[in-house]
Amino acid sequence: MDAVKEIAKPARFERALLDAAQCVNLKPKWAKGYYRLGCALEAAKAYKECASVFAKVVELEPDNAEASGRLLKALHRSARFR
Repeated sequence: MDAVKEIAKPARFERALLDAAQCVNLKPKWAKGYYRLGCALEAAKAYKECASVFAKVVELEPDNAEASGRLLKALHRSARFR
């Protein structure tokens, strides 16, 4: 199942954001934690913050095509909503 669709469920959104933030705090070099945080921010339509987080994923895992795609999408959306 797509991570964003799963996180976007109202009852799970806030929890997903908190869990991902805690994960990043506990393991700051683990790309998957940042990826999950980026997905939660994307679901919240916080595209500027989302782009920043996906940039971190790409920094940690330069070959992560999924994160690169989500980064480009977030940058595009954040530019549209300025």
